[in-house]
Order: sequence, then C-alpha cells, then structure tokens
Amino acid sequence: MTKTCVTAVFLLVLCGVATTFDASAHHSVALYSNDKIELTGELTRIDWQNPHIQFGLRTLGEGGAAKDWKLESSAIFLREKDGVTRELFHVGDRVRVAGRPSSHDPAALLVTNMLLPDGREAPMWPNTTARFVGPDK
Repeated sequence: MTKTCVTAVFLLVLCGVATTFDASAHHSVALYSNDKIELTGELTRIDWQNPHIQFGLRTLGEGGAAKDWKLESSAIFLREKDGVTRELFHVGDRVRVAGRPSSHDPAALLVTNMLLPDGREAPMWPNTTARFVGPDK
C-alpha cells in the first residue's frame, strides 16, 4: 500500500469514528412519550450547555420519599431566542414543570414549561404555549 493510500484509509476511518461519536451523543425526542405530566420540586442541578440544557429536579412522593428527575430542554440558542437565559434559574429554586416523560427512563422528562418562583413561566421547548400563566390559567 502506498503512503497516500494509507493516509486516505486512516482519514476515512477517523471520519467514521468521529461521526459515530457525534451521532450517539445526540438523540431524538422519540425517546419521550406524547403524554404530558406536571411535577413540582427543587432544582438540584443546572447544566447550561449544548446540545441540550439539562436540570436536576428533586420531587417528594408519597410518604415523603424523594425522587430525582433528569430534565432535558432544547438548545441554549433556542431558549435565549425566546428570552430564557441562565440567570433565571438557581439551584434550590422551587419550580413547577410540565413535560413529556421518557419511554425508556422512568426518571427523565423532556421539559416544555417551567414555572419559576417569581411567577414567570419559562418556555423550555420551541413553539411551546403557556401552561401555567395567562388569562385562562
């Protein structure tokens, strides 16, 4: 094999590996049910990073048992386009959320709406209508 051929094969393999990692890092919203649920709890974690903003939410169930949820929102630039910025969220905030539960993970939620402690509602997914605040709420 010539040096040029070896280089070409190496680059082809490298591109294939890079594409595989990129594709596996991003997943589809198909992992989430079309059903909507609401939760109330305390933010325990805020990961303001792409490809999706993520939060930790601790809820209290029957008998006071804590359950930790993984909330996933859309990309940062899409939330900031709607006026939702990192400064709106603080670990320890008590919030109410609505979203689509995961069909694969019983503690994961694609969050579409978040009611903040000051009464404002943050849309957490593109083209989301208000759920908690407004004239008919």
